[in-house]
Amino acid sequence: MRRNVLACLVGLALFASPIYADNWTHWRGPLQTGWSPAKNLPDDWSPAKPGANNLIWKQPIGLRSTPIVLNGKVVIITSDGMGQNEGEKVVCLDEKTGKVEWQDQFNVFHTDIVSSRVGWTSPTAAPELGYVYAHGTQGLLTCYDLTGKIIWRRSLTEEYGRTSGYGGRIIGPVYDTGKVIVGMVNSSWGNHARGGCRFYAFDAKTGEVVWVSDPCGTINNTHNSTPVVATINGERLLIAGAADGTVVAVQVHTGKKVWAYPMTSGVVNGSPIVNGTMVYVGHGDENLVGGGGGAFICLDASKIENGKPKLVWEYKKNNTRFGLANPAYYDGRIYAPDDFGKLYCFDAKKGKLLWKYNYGRVARGSPLIADNKVYIFEVNSNLHILALNGDEEPEETSKVFFRDTTGLGFVETNCTPCAVNGRVIFGTRDELFSIGLAGEPQAEMVAPEKPTAPATGPVAQIIAVPGEVSIAPGSTLKVTLQGFTAKGEPVANANLGEVTWTLPEPPPPPMSMLKPPALKAKVTATGPTTADVVIDKMPPGQQGLVLAKSGNMTASVRVRVVPQLPYKVDFNAAPVGAPPGGWVNAAGKFVIAEVDGEKVLLKVNNNARVPIAKANGYITLPTASNYTIQCDLMAKEVREQLPDFGLVANRYTLLLDGKKDSPSSKRRISLTAWEAMPRLKQEVEFDWKPDVWYRAKLTVDTANGKTTIKGKIWPREDAEPTDWTISFVDPRPQLEGSAALFGSIKNVLEGKPGSPAYFDNLVITPNSK
Repeated sequence: MRRNVLACLVGLALFASPIYADNWTHWRGPLQTGWSPAKNLPDDWSPAKPGANNLIWKQPIGLRSTPIVLNGKVVIITSDGMGQNEGEKVVCLDEKTGKVEWQDQFNVFHTDIVSSRVGWTSPTAAPELGYVYAHGTQGLLTCYDLTGKIIWRRSLTEEYGRTSGYGGRIIGPVYDTGKVIVGMVNSSWGNHARGGCRFYAFDAKTGEVVWVSDPCGTINNTHNSTPVVATINGERLLIAGAADGTVVAVQVHTGKKVWAYPMTSGVVNGSPIVNGTMVYVGHGDENLVGGGGGAFICLDASKIENGKPKLVWEYKKNNTRFGLANPAYYDGRIYAPDDFGKLYCFDAKKGKLLWKYNYGRVARGSPLIADNKVYIFEVNSNLHILALNGDEEPEETSKVFFRDTTGLGFVETNCTPCAVNGRVIFGTRDELFSIGLAGEPQAEMVAPEKPTAPATGPVAQIIAVPGEVSIAPGSTLKVTLQGFTAKGEPVANANLGEVTWTLPEPPPPPMSMLKPPALKAKVTATGPTTADVVIDKMPPGQQGLVLAKSGNMTASVRVRVVPQLPYKVDFNAAPVGAPPGGWVNAAGKFVIAEVDGEKVLLKVNNNARVPIAKANGYITLPTASNYTIQCDLMAKEVREQLPDFGLVANRYTLLLDGKKDSPSSKRRISLTAWEAMPRLKQEVEFDWKPDVWYRAKLTVDTANGKTTIKGKIWPREDAEPTDWTISFVDPRPQLEGSAALFGSIKNVLEGKPGSPAYFDNLVITPNSK
């Protein structure tokens, strides 16, 4: 039986690159199914003492997600520090001994996620490169080598307008065929200013954007479905749950949408599983058809009609919700936890419920299937080991309870274990463990998929690389076209014939009738499939498209021209209703308006949806540092309320608080880092008034090994005061970050705008050295 199961699994051929039994590079294992080829694993264990009762090692490092293992190294992402030193970190340990080899500590910022939910995404790895990739709570996507050296880093929040929500779990990156792909809900600029569920493919070596896919409809919420990759009918697909309530598939090499299956009026958080041509996925929100909440389905992705795969079977009973933990596949069976700690086992072909087993009350971690056992956490401090028994209920062989050393509360256990080289590695809120039996580790070897020869044609579609870029005024962008078959397979040395290059007028951004101008630049072909784009030195910030056309095929590059320092704008040159040029997350949220005959910037105040009502408009690159931001601010009172608004520098926010403090009945200003916590917050009384223009200034000053964040505010008509109004010293300083404006309108009602916040005379200058 075991040989037949392995033959079936190997036949899936889910990866283009070799699959090594001694690595665990995707959070759901070498076949992305929650199954491990490791064997001779423990039935029970004790966390008390390393070297006894099957405990190999442990470390006082907490873990909410899943470890990955690459070339003898265990890599995790987790929370770091406490109080004012709280943040996040990536840690690398020796697989055999648990010794910490290196760690990279970084701060959390620009997110509504609180500290108890930090580090809730899993890394991935590229075996042939020896690189690992981690997506942080704040949106930092980082590539490391195995010595801890940072190869490249992107700030998804500041560069692409990623939003995290507040639940903690965010989408993990996946690696395939030279690309690192991550999904996100975001709102950036131009035709991507609309909030959308998108996928970004980055070159795994350089971090350059290869393509951006926008395959979804109107989003319902943030979500956390980490994609899987599969080849179905010769088409290599990225398949994931989406924020519009569908499960969706796009081509791995091009980002082209292939199909989508609508499931729910909410979101699909679950990560799919693929077995052959069958796709298995569940959700925990309201069903589109049949009523109730929650469903688990099987789709045949080889049979597509009207853009939807065929539904093979579905389980939709008693409001059973499969939204917070992910399924596993093994030996013709699906193992799916519901949200409340019941493990359902289905026949994978027919969908027959074989059994269900109650192992807890709340589920977040997903099952690991290894050595004919299930390793699974419930949230309330327990790890269960279940011996599988075919179509019959499993038998519990171990239940370990993790005690809080303080005696207060319980230890949350949200992790999904991995099993590799005869060891099972997992973590609790407080500790990281490796368990295994004595002797040499044993494992089945999983044969790699045979490499696919490059396609010879015909070319049916093209992409332009980079697919999206941020660039300085006056710079030169080099663009290369790549050709693919209709199924998205690369065509080597593609002959594209005559290619024309243009700079078209882009479509208007959402909620605007103003058509933006074409990119101010010059494009020149430099070869059959290449071109140079020379950006004009003025204006200082803009965005637009570079379009390539070959026959009836087109490809475009989204180009953002980023304001450089010093930067000064009074908004008079832009038309009313337009967003600022070159900014991220501003269109539809910040627009030019006219007040008392002067053009100013208005924080949009007629939409109560949180991502619109509350937003940062990012101005510079996230690598900006050692600068001061200054801007004039004014608000009007509506229904006896004022907005919250202010300035951002180096990921710190200087905020004019719109509410009156009790019992003084006076307003305040605040200076914060990581607002959801806050990690650091200083408040002072400053009874600012509506209809009065104030001038605000924020800077970060580092001297003599100490970093001080300083803000001041004063009536614009007065002279600037010498002293700073508010300040604090940060023991864990943020030395870089995009300059931004912030606004939060809390009193929008249906058909009734909320309190407007206005900005004018923005100046960002480098600090003197």
